[in-house]
Amino acid sequence: MEHSSFAIDILANMDEASRVIALEAADDYLWFQPGDIAVLAGFWKAQAFLADRHLEQVSGVLKEIDENQKKVKEFDKVRDIIREAKDEIYAKLVAYGSKKIKDASNRGKAAANALHDKPNRGRAKRAAIQAAWASGKYSSRDICAEQECAGLNMSPSTARKALINTPNPA
Repeated sequence: MEHSSFAIDILANMDEASRVIALEAADDYLWFQPGDIAVLAGFWKAQAFLADRHLEQVSGVLKEIDENQKKVKEFDKVRDIIREAKDEIYAKLVAYGSKKIKDASNRGKAAANALHDKPNRGRAKRAAIQAAWASGKYSSRDICAEQECAGLNMSPSTARKALINTPNPA
């Protein structure tokens, strides 16, 4: 009997929807005692309460995930901005460095050309030996290089190289 009074207390404290569920369950499960049906209804109510709690927790987690995804999107935007700025800075550094290298290269070329163009230096000696070959007084480039190199203060191999690809004298 104590079991039945417990069941009646549970049924009395239930809301209408839970009571309906308990009574419908009683129709489906006639072999249960009325107190057992009330206990089951109480159990179902407890399960519903726990389900609501879990639903609230899951909802909170989903909200957290949504907020985190928004943060990730913001971080992605910041990362893209930083990447673009880095690429722009890198491009400017490359352009600046290229200009500096080009300027240094041009200065080096100008200095080398100034040295080669001085009198009795590379280009003047080369032009002199080519003029001697073009005069026609030598029968071969080798003979011209051997005889003219001493007067120009130039090695025979350098003199011979200066005569490569020169046209035959007319």
